Amino acid sequence: MKLMLMLILILCLTVIACNESTNPVEDKIKTSGSYTEIKEDQVNVVLLPLKTGNYWVYMFVFDTTDENTIMYGYDTLTVDGDSLINNEKFFILSNARCISPVCLDYKIFFTNTDNGVWFSDLFTYNSNYLEVKYPANDNEIYYSEYYKWLFHSHDTTYNYIKAERLLKIETNQYLEVEAGTFSCYKFTESYSKFKLYDLINDTLSYFQSVYYYAVNVGKIKEEIYHITYFNGKEIKKEKLMTYYLKEYKLY
Repeated sequence: MKLMLMLILILCLTVIACNESTNPVEDKIKTSGSYTEIKEDQVNVVLLPLKTGNYWVYMFVFDTTDENTIMYGYDTLTVDGDSLINNEKFFILSNARCISPVCLDYKIFFTNTDNGVWFSDLFTYNSNYLEVKYPANDNEIYYSEYYKWLFHSHDTTYNYIKAERLLKIETNQYLEVEAGTFSCYKFTESYSKFKLYDLINDTLSYFQSVYYYAVNVGKIKEEIYHITYFNGKEIKKEKLMTYYLKEYKLY
């Protein structure tokens, strides 16, 4: 009897040990949180080198529904200067978007911090948020709160719904575009934990964006997929055609 109990105990321990050794290990690195300081050096060892006079020229294609809605154009992003926003230094970038024969120009605000490139949102509830993280690890996911814009068509009022923004990071992504060949960080942006409500009355601009950035160069490529209405179809593709950087240094 004692021998039988001993054999059963050994068998149970063997099964447990096998289960522990064969279970997949969670290899995702989950991070969150804000920056602690603005970087003094905004042009070296950063994902978006910010110095007055720097510029990037992109060619883009919009394809929303069918061949009759395909639009081609160019984005030119130029660093115009800097400004203090809540006593913190942000750089003013002019974004000229040209779809022949019309060109639109608007300002956006970025800065490099100790945990990546931050965007100052002056027009929504989001205030400042992390655009792309750096330094970053392969298979890292950065979590943050975000407010998505929701339009109620039945009463023409504007609301924001709270969501969770996920930024998945992949390293060592090699891309060849007209501007050259680059080793990039890939950032896949998506959202979760929000309710769509009744889509008959509400339309939500829900996209998944993919950004590729090269250290000390900037954004190399961007892809946008429409999740809500076009079943994940790619609706925008943008790639770097040429660029000019002062104090340029490629690692």
